[in-house]
Amino acid sequence: MSRGAVTARARRDTAHSGAARADRVKDGRPENTHPLNRGAPQGRIPLFESYLRFAEALARCSPEPTNRAGAVLVSFNLERVLGAGFSGGAATAVGGKAARPRGGSHLHAEEHALLIAGAVEKDKLLFVTRAPCYLCAVRAINSGVSHVYYRHRGPHPPDGLELLRGAGKTVVHYPAWRPRGAGSGSAVAAAFTTPRLPPRLTLPEAYQRFAEALALRSTDGSQRVGCVVVSADLERVLGVGYNGGAAGISDRDFIPSDRSGYVHAEENALLKAGAIEKDKTMFITHTPCVMCAKRAINSGVAKVYCRQPNVRGDAMGVEVLRAAGKEVIWWHEGR
Repeated sequence: MSRGAVTARARRDTAHSGAARADRVKDGRPENTHPLNRGAPQGRIPLFESYLRFAEALARCSPEPTNRAGAVLVSFNLERVLGAGFSGGAATAVGGKAARPRGGSHLHAEEHALLIAGAVEKDKLLFVTRAPCYLCAVRAINSGVSHVYYRHRGPHPPDGLELLRGAGKTVVHYPAWRPRGAGSGSAVAAAFTTPRLPPRLTLPEAYQRFAEALALRSTDGSQRVGCVVVSADLERVLGVGYNGGAAGISDRDFIPSDRSGYVHAEENALLKAGAIEKDKTMFITHTPCVMCAKRAINSGVAKVYCRQPNVRGDAMGVEVLRAAGKEVIWWHEGR
């Protein structure tokens, strides 16, 4: 057999091996070895992608003229956002712009997120729009980060990534995700394509974009809904959710055909956020039903952002919220 034939066969074997490995992970990316990524490929957006889209939206909140970045810290089970931030100065500075005696005096996005999350919880996942610098890699290691997912290489030297790998951390380059086998012009690909972001976003707009990314996780064929609950000062994400069934199992066989069986996005988010902290703000892709409006009221929500009416055109939830003295903002009015 000629050398060319051997090389061609080796390429085919490598490609086949890579495809086989991709068939054993949910997002189709074998390099993502997180335990919750094991399983048959799924035709919906992975949570890893949802968190990176949130990081990208946060980057547009940065006052930096160039090299803007966003970062999100998540619990190992992917259920809780522990911290989120973007590159910038002091939070209390007017317009987010602090005096800059030197060109690099702004805090990095990773540092902002790590300051909010703290170092008590270990094995955190860090999602960043660009690869971290060396010092942010040190901060991540010392704060208990176990996995780092980055979208772009960015301007920093590779020593940050090398340090993370040398410390035994899992580092994954994670380009924009799209369903396997979906052509770039197909309807399926279009439904999951990363939306084009405007040059600048406010923090409420970034949370709304996050809710939209979470909605793409829903398995409800009639309406995909996403929800994000944050603290009154907009600094901390308290709970996230989308409408779906029981976590970790396929529960459709237990549900009568005349019922939805889906827990609503608002309820999933409020279950994580709890009711202890008051005056929370909730971002939803659709208007809540009357029961979710009552749950929001009883959970201490003070303000609700909605993007569009729900599939039934039911306005009763909004009426209940306003009757309880809660502020309801249609998203186009709050922009």
